[in-house]
Amino acid sequence: MSLNSHTTRLAAALGLLLASQASQAQDRLNVNVGGEFYNATCGFIVNGGADVDLGRVNINVFTGVGHIVRPWTNFDITSTGCSAGTTSVHMRWRGAVDPDAGRDFAVTGGATGVAVIIHSERPGVSSRVVPNGAAHTWAPGTASGDRYPHRASFIQTLPTITEGPASAAVTIDITYN
Repeated sequence: MSLNSHTTRLAAALGLLLASQASQAQDRLNVNVGGEFYNATCGFIVNGGADVDLGRVNINVFTGVGHIVRPWTNFDITSTGCSAGTTSVHMRWRGAVDPDAGRDFAVTGGATGVAVIIHSERPGVSSRVVPNGAAHTWAPGTASGDRYPHRASFIQTLPTITEGPASAAVTIDITYN
């Protein structure tokens, strides 16, 4: 065998090898990668949709500045459900501050010497709601019907109380994330 013969056979073998690699199947895969952005949503209703009625109070039950009418009136802020991924609910209470108490809700309607006091009743913790103060943070209610309990009453703010209607306008700003 001559060198030319080996060279020819080697060239032929390389050609077959290259041809077999070139004829191998190729797959090209395309894939779309994506998702969806959304805002968490929650719904709430206060006291079943009714005003919180503190009732009629005889002014003679008050004993002095700082006296709170007992029993308190309980009310709930009820969740109508929060979307998955909601991690916390923040409630900030806004309203006119009673000028005499300085940390309770001012009343209108004729009565003087009283204000409305509200407490947030988280399990094991009762904390005063301060008008225009810091937000109260809760775990989200993911199921419809989850409750955020609160209570309200009248508190005496002056030594003398004048009779008449008394109501406080309160706005609850609820944010969640």
